[in-house]
Amino acid sequence: MRWSIEQGTRRGEALQLRWGDIDLQRRTLKLGGESGKTKTHRHQEEHGPEIRPLTPGARRLLIEKLATLPHQPKPTQRLFDVGTEAAFSVRYGRMVRDAGLKDLTFHDLRHEATSRLAKLLPNPLDLKRVTGHRDLKSLDRYYQPVPEDISRQIEEAERVLGMLSEEKPLKD
Repeated sequence: MRWSIEQGTRRGEALQLRWGDIDLQRRTLKLGGESGKTKTHRHQEEHGPEIRPLTPGARRLLIEKLATLPHQPKPTQRLFDVGTEAAFSVRYGRMVRDAGLKDLTFHDLRHEATSRLAKLLPNPLDLKRVTGHRDLKSLDRYYQPVPEDISRQIEEAERVLGMLSEEKPLKD
């Protein structure tokens, strides 16, 4: 669950990941869409494997996991050894129920991750690269910028680029 809140992968993507798909040095993960009719698989058929940036939180989780393993995992070993997708769904449902949560779907974790990342990545194209959303329209719900914040961002960018002259305070 922590992985999904940090990285925002789809359930099928997360369950298909293997250690060989992770490049901790380059901070990337490769999604191949091994089989089935997933969005990732369709992307692979059209464009080849999808390379996504690995978020710092997801990278930390993997480093922590590696530290607990008795030996280096084989590249073909699954990142999350949870059985079939159906078996995982049953286990996930039990975890949610045992935690006293209601109606928390796995996709809700992806939504949470995307919402958090949207606050850190002001450029929706960058967010799209991390989460694997296929179009910008699907990201609209995650971006609710306040006009004053946008104005401050423009001012800061101009200041950094040396384009902004010192403003005089407004008179009341």
